[in-house]
Amino acid sequence: MKMNPLKKGTFDSASGLKPMSAYVVVGVVLLLSGVQLFSLAGKEVHAGDFVASRTEYRAPAPYRIEDAEGRLLAASVPSYDLLLSPQVMWQNHTPARISAALAGALGQDATWAVGLEEAMLPSRPDGWRRVEAWEFGPKEAERVEAWIVEEELAGWAVEPDEDLPATWRLWWQPRRVLSLSERERHFEKVGPSKWTRSLTRGLWKARHAPVREGLVTAAYDPVAAGEEIWRGLIPEVHNVPIERISPAAAMKVEAALSSEQVARGHMRLEPRDDREHPAGEFPTLGSWGFIEDGQREASAYVGLELAAADLATPDAMPWIDATLARFDWNADRVSRRGGAPYFLDSRTAALPVTVETSIDLALQRYTHKLLNEALHDHDATLAMGIVVDVASGEVLALDAISAFPTRSFLPVAHLFTPGSTFKIVTMAMGLDAGVVDPASSELGVGRFDVGNGENWPIPREFGNRVVDEADGAPHGIVSLAICLAYSINAGMIQVGIKLTPEQFRGHLVELGYGQKPHAGLGGENFAPLAPLTKWKVRNEQVSISFGHNIAVSLWQHAEGLTAVLRDGVWKPLTMISAVRQGERREPIASERGEPRRVFRSGVGGVVRDMMTLGARQGTGKKIVRDDIEMGTKTGTTWKELGVLSTRIEMQALARHIEAGDQLTNAEWRAERKALRNAHLGDKQEYTSSVVAVGHLPGGDPEREIMVMIVVDEPQKGKYGSQVAGPTAVAILAEALALTVNGIEHEVIEPGGFATLDEEVSAHGDIAPAPAELPWKELIEEVR
Repeated sequence: MKMNPLKKGTFDSASGLKPMSAYVVVGVVLLLSGVQLFSLAGKEVHAGDFVASRTEYRAPAPYRIEDAEGRLLAASVPSYDLLLSPQVMWQNHTPARISAALAGALGQDATWAVGLEEAMLPSRPDGWRRVEAWEFGPKEAERVEAWIVEEELAGWAVEPDEDLPATWRLWWQPRRVLSLSERERHFEKVGPSKWTRSLTRGLWKARHAPVREGLVTAAYDPVAAGEEIWRGLIPEVHNVPIERISPAAAMKVEAALSSEQVARGHMRLEPRDDREHPAGEFPTLGSWGFIEDGQREASAYVGLELAAADLATPDAMPWIDATLARFDWNADRVSRRGGAPYFLDSRTAALPVTVETSIDLALQRYTHKLLNEALHDHDATLAMGIVVDVASGEVLALDAISAFPTRSFLPVAHLFTPGSTFKIVTMAMGLDAGVVDPASSELGVGRFDVGNGENWPIPREFGNRVVDEADGAPHGIVSLAICLAYSINAGMIQVGIKLTPEQFRGHLVELGYGQKPHAGLGGENFAPLAPLTKWKVRNEQVSISFGHNIAVSLWQHAEGLTAVLRDGVWKPLTMISAVRQGERREPIASERGEPRRVFRSGVGGVVRDMMTLGARQGTGKKIVRDDIEMGTKTGTTWKELGVLSTRIEMQALARHIEAGDQLTNAEWRAERKALRNAHLGDKQEYTSSVVAVGHLPGGDPEREIMVMIVVDEPQKGKYGSQVAGPTAVAILAEALALTVNGIEHEVIEPGGFATLDEEVSAHGDIAPAPAELPWKELIEEVR
């Protein structure tokens, strides 16, 4: 039983925080001081060699991660664990004396010292512990009992084993047996080593008594006897009674150990680097951990930690200095008071590398908070969100909250059907190809017959298929802009099927759909597009036109949408802006290609105008803010019965994670198939999403922000505007500094919509109608 009264963080700063600057300064001072603190392997030493000196090395501190304003997001905090080898330690030192010395070094009182002594020699609350290694028969028990009585020893007892008949066990009280008072009761001015040798000899001879007078079963060997006896009395090989001692406190601990002449093999300070996220724990930061069997050191394996780790190395950046700290010592022995200095020389390690990101810490915190609220308010399986500066492609915030634990980074690993948010891409493709024109009054070019508003049969030349509409969809003849603003499936299909398969699929590939985005944030999933040889307009092109029959990740879809909103120029999304070490700073350019034009200039502006109409009158009218020039596109996607629920899948994965299972791909595919068959009759699930883009009226249009929110399988509500919409618009307002942590910061008078209305009307005779008008009246007005 390990009894450790010293909790994590006992030796942090008085404020309870971990000020990194203080750690760095103290760490440098510690390195220069030459105090013996490091135990990394030096040169190889063979038995019998005389070693005059030894050299030890330590790697530089791991990289740090900062947000866009230089606020610390992640760093490795240096600290030390007190490591002791109980079997040899307590043959040579008095526990109470050592605990008192350590308490003094750490500024603790006598009560704390008692707790430390208990942690160094754990036992039952009454101080007794049973020796599990030995089972005494009647004669051996009698001899050991006689030894205890004859020597008048305290803190020892031989008791019957309650579970084994005719068997006895040895009990002892380590802290009493090894105490100064007990020692002095038998010897005057004798050290702990002589006392424990006396105990070792007596107990060994009691156990290995003469078979008859003058004969013994084995010759007494002090070394072998010591190993046998103390391995039985204290079976623990190592013990860590104190964890995370700060560098400043470690200097005092080392001095205390030196004054007590404690050898390194008995007790020492072991350096450690604890990965800390001082600004908060966000899934986007990812984590460090052990991902392979037998891995001895934790490493970054997902999220921003992984992306930074891949960059902050000499392999990625040859100019990075990775010089090891070096320490030269005298031969490995305890430095006696008044003896020669133990320390000889040292060299400091290279400065830590800093990875600069585009993350806005305040916005990241707010996004995390609202996603968490959305998850719980709607009893969803997961909620994801991304905030992007449209012009630059820099990610300002990125997060994902799930109802079940997962090893994956969901924004690149979780695939969902984008639904109506994908209609932004379809419209851009049609406008770019010139097959539709909002300024035209021609039926099939600027106006479309969308049928009865309930279901729509596709043209017979493409096959026999009927596509359903959302409840309350417009009917009859409507303009091109209304098709997007009101998310009419029939209208968007008519746009999509005007393109050739080569045009349609080619644009998807150019935007990054159907392939890995290579974001560098961990394991990525993607759903490949059907090759042209198997591409069917009836299936692929019709369905993808209104956002079905295609699966995307949050990162992938956001990258494609920002290309449309950036007036047709594709750029890779980025989160890391620069790598810095000392005075050198290198901006990071994405390795995923230069910006490239996907759609002709002007297409993005027309699409944005249509999204503005959608925000003011269409599916986004319930969430729009008048103080933002904004556009929206909502998405509500139903999952076909027979498709495995994300909730069921994540529950199964969570069970495997908890059990520590390592499934092969084949095993997981088989389990998913079984789960799908078992839940064929379950209720229909939905994915709710929304895209909101905007800037301040009269403000810099270059400062335009896009927010995308995805809430998968909400149990309370289903529509994108209802479930994901309020979260997206609240985050957009926060990103534009209209609110601070959701509290209105500054009221800006509405304005700028007249110009947008004129621009929308210029693309067709779309006169924005009052939102309260019924559908029939609205359609008549648009006509």
